Amino acid sequence: MNIEDENNIDKQLQNLMAEIKSATVTLELNLFGKTQISQVLTLNHSGLAKDIYNMTSVYKKQLMIVNESHALWQASLQKDLMDKMDLFEQHIQICYEFATIVKALFFFVRAYQDQLYRFILNQNSEKDRLSMTSASNPKNPVRIWVDKKAPGYYEWFENFTKCRDKLKKGKSHGVTFKEEGIYIDIFCVQFNESPSPNKAIPEYSISINYIVSSIQWTLVVIAKLNEEFKPLPLISRA
Repeated sequence: MNIEDENNIDKQLQNLMAEIKSATVTLELNLFGKTQISQVLTLNHSGLAKDIYNMTSVYKKQLMIVNESHALWQASLQKDLMDKMDLFEQHIQICYEFATIVKALFFFVRAYQDQLYRFILNQNSEKDRLSMTSASNPKNPVRIWVDKKAPGYYEWFENFTKCRDKLKKGKSHGVTFKEEGIYIDIFCVQFNESPSPNKAIPEYSISINYIVSSIQWTLVVIAKLNEEFKPLPLISRA
């Protein structure tokens, strides 16, 4: 990835963070005073929204660090073995940290979808276990709502959840550097009978664009909720 690409991604993530903050704060203001939405759910939403914003900020910073680390490692290939080993160990640690940040961001974004499910359903009970996965039924009222208001959202959600589930179950994951950018690969270990060695086969490759689009899909639904919850304009009387 060249410097121009890095700058574009950095700017894209910065804009995304501004959108997250603006959209979620607007939703909180629109939810204020709504009797069908409990105060606890509104507070929960505030916490999750901050988690996504903060993890996107951490992801943005770590993305620059992992790019710099990779460049240093590539430049070190001409150095003596000891220096290379030290840099390699540092680089591997930075890559692990970056992959873990992506994993955490997945968990927060996924949890936020369940919060959106409650809001769409106008559910005021924080005790009931409600999940966006319930909308897999095409007749589910939330599914009908998102298919009408945000076509394509649920298809993205199902794919995103499958990917999150792989991470949640402890699947191995690592960082792959390609010409077009950095990917987080989720591996499935294929166990073979001896003497054949076991193989790590990539099941999913998570690109920067996929992470950005995941937050963008979330913002689409928030925007539609803001349209619904927006206070009615005051009617002036002559």
